[in-house]
Amino acid sequence: MSTASPSEIEQEVAQLVVDIGQNLTNNYIAMSSICFLVYDILINLDKEVEYIWKARWTASKALFIFGRYYGLGFISASFAVSTTIGLSAEVHENSGISLDDC
Repeated sequence: MSTASPSEIEQEVAQLVVDIGQNLTNNYIAMSSICFLVYDILINLDKEVEYIWKARWTASKALFIFGRYYGLGFISASFAVSTTIGLSAEVHENSGISLDDC
């Protein structure tokens, strides 16, 4: 059974601190994005109902609705996965965009 040297432990702890900081930043960015999208949807809901929802179904209406709500759904799902306790590290690593990708 081998033990890690103090310098290896120190490096791992330093990397853990960086990872936790990036995770926290990712969560803040995701939550602020969700809040902005919900705010935008709410302030434009009356116009959207009048001009989009009451209109007949067309390809452009479907494309608008998909584009309007896909981002909110994707960011919300990514946020839910990244803040869920008990998931494996592989799930968290592949749950969405991280600051490492920027």
